[in-house]
Amino acid sequence: MPYMISKTHLRYRTLVVSIVLLSVLMVLFAGCTSQPPSPPATPEPTSAPVRDFSEIDNGKSVQMPLGSEFRIVLEGNPTTGYSWNATLSEGLKLLDSNFTQSEHSQGMVGVGGNFYWDIRAAEMGEQHFSAIYGRPWENITGNETAFEMTFNVE
Repeated sequence: MPYMISKTHLRYRTLVVSIVLLSVLMVLFAGCTSQPPSPPATPEPTSAPVRDFSEIDNGKSVQMPLGSEFRIVLEGNPTTGYSWNATLSEGLKLLDSNFTQSEHSQGMVGVGGNFYWDIRAAEMGEQHFSAIYGRPWENITGNETAFEMTFNVE
């Protein structure tokens, strides 16, 4: 005699299969939802520093009032593996640092730009900023491009 399924058992089985199938579909489609737009890769700081320094200021010594903010901007191209390794004395507080790529045609690769450091003169006295441009995995030879500035904070 063939096995017979009761109507109640068939409904229960159908309900269980439906719940399992619905759960699987929910898991599969959960990854297909849209995500909110991500923030830009290199956000600019909200407030601009008072004064900018660049390669033309290399080796200079400048007077800065205590609490003043400034930006150091140095050209570079991280797509070549090079970057600036910066060092600040304890009396200079790093507020932000980043790289912004120069404007370029869409699809263009290997584009350089500017590394920048936003800094606050946090302590009085002679303060120093120095940076060496090189590849982090290479030994320092002394022939690297270097940048140095002294800030006399009053």
